[in-house]
Parts: sequence; structure tokens; C-alpha cells
Amino acid sequence: MGKQIAVIMTKIDESSFLDFLKSISEIQILKADASSASKDAFMIDDFSKDHENDFIYYIWNKSFPWNFEFSQTKTNRTKQNFLLYRKYL
Repeated sequence: MGKQIAVIMTKIDESSFLDFLKSISEIQILKADASSASKDAFMIDDFSKDHENDFIYYIWNKSFPWNFEFSQTKTNRTKQNFLLYRKYL
């Protein structure tokens, strides 16, 4: 099982952190929730301005097999939300 840590980083820190992780392993960054029922909607490349309202991320070291799944969490007439959950093999 992974570890959960809370961090506060500047944009430069975020970029350096991701560069470091990408230099030692193949990784995928995942948002904790998305507005679309597609696995691609959870996958992001970096912590860019487009994602500044997101505050929970998962960093998947792709050396380890993992099949993430998601489920719908809220429905109303204007917005649907989907939540990622961890499923271990």
C-alpha cells in the first residue's frame, strides 16, 4: 500500500518534483475526481493551471500493475462527478 503525504509546493517545486519522479520511473498522475466517465479524464501530465482547483492527486509508479476504477458520486441536472478509487490486483 502506498503512503499519503500532504505537501505545499510552489510551481517551480512542482515542476522539479515531477521531473525527478519521471527521471527515475515511468509515472502517471491521476486526479481524484473527474467530470467525465472516462479513465482518460483522470489522467493528467502535470499540476498545471488547468488543474489548480484539484487538490488530491495520485502518483502511479507504472512499474507496479494497477487497474484503477471509478464510480459516479453525484448527479444533478447540470453536473456529474466521478470518483477514482483504488483497486489492488
